[in-house]
Amino acid sequence: MAVKLKTYDKTTITSGELDLSQLNEEIKDSGHVNGFAALGKEGNNIAVYGDSFADESALDALFLAHEEDIEILRQNLVSEVDEAANIKRGEFITGHMDLTYVNKQLEAQRFKDAGYPENDIDSDEPFSGFYPYVSAYKVASGLATGEAAADEILLSAVNAHKPDATIEKHRNKREKEIKDSSSKSAMKGFRDSALTEINAVS
Repeated sequence: MAVKLKTYDKTTITSGELDLSQLNEEIKDSGHVNGFAALGKEGNNIAVYGDSFADESALDALFLAHEEDIEILRQNLVSEVDEAANIKRGEFITGHMDLTYVNKQLEAQRFKDAGYPENDIDSDEPFSGFYPYVSAYKVASGLATGEAAADEILLSAVNAHKPDATIEKHRNKREKEIKDSSSKSAMKGFRDSALTEINAVS
């Protein structure tokens, strides 16, 4: 009569999802268990049922072959979080637009720091003077002064960076948790939390 011979921690198994039918076949074909009956899930464990061991150490080695290397897992999970963060950022701004917005923001800040020198902006020529981005924004927006244009540019920049800052906050927090953890199941949980949080940014 088959009895429970041994249990293994299933949280160590690759990807956290074990194909029991495949492992059943491997054990059956290996002959490591006399009268092998089946595998059974018991919470975070996998139980082996059979009459007796033919070769217990060989059975251990078979399960070991399915285990993940924790450092490789750690690297893969961090990469997944990085990829999710980069994809989400792309929903808000492209690389080319990012460079343009940064230049516009820097110029608006420079204009403000200089005391809003209105004489350096020609409203009839959007890209004239020392502050072409501020001048262009003033004309396009129909604003009365360069000061108003610069202040709107700076406010828009703050708002534009909020999603990216939120994404970075989630990425940094969860990647640190992954790197500090010694539990594979916990590491995968941190990855899952990161993906949920990052994808929820709007």
